[in-house]
Amino acid sequence: WLARVVLWRRVLNNDASSFYVQESGASGGLAAQLLFLARIRPEERFQFSLYFVPIPVNLSAWQSCFAHGILDLMQTRRDFGRQLLAHIAAWSFGWILAGAWEQ
Repeated sequence: WLARVVLWRRVLNNDASSFYVQESGASGGLAAQLLFLARIRPEERFQFSLYFVPIPVNLSAWQSCFAHGILDLMQTRRDFGRQLLAHIAAWSFGWILAGAWEQ
C-alpha cells in the first residue's frame, strides 16, 4: 500500500485522489506475519477459513502461509505478476525479520 498508493500515485504521479484508492490483493502484512510464524514456530497449527467460513482442516504454519498466498494469487483480477512480486517482497521481509529474531 505504501509503495503503490503513497509513493507511486501520490508522490510520483501527483494524484490527489490516491488516498481513496481501495486496496485489494496481497495482504503484505499478513503474508509477512505468516512467514515469520512459519520460521519461528513451524510446529504451530492454524484453522484455515475461506471467506470467514472455517474449513475443518488444521494447517501447519508453512501450509497456512502458502495457502494464504495461493488463495490471494487466485483472486487476482489484474496484474498477476505484480501480485506475485508483492508476495515475494512480503515473504522476504518476514524471512529477514525471522532471521533477525532467531539471533
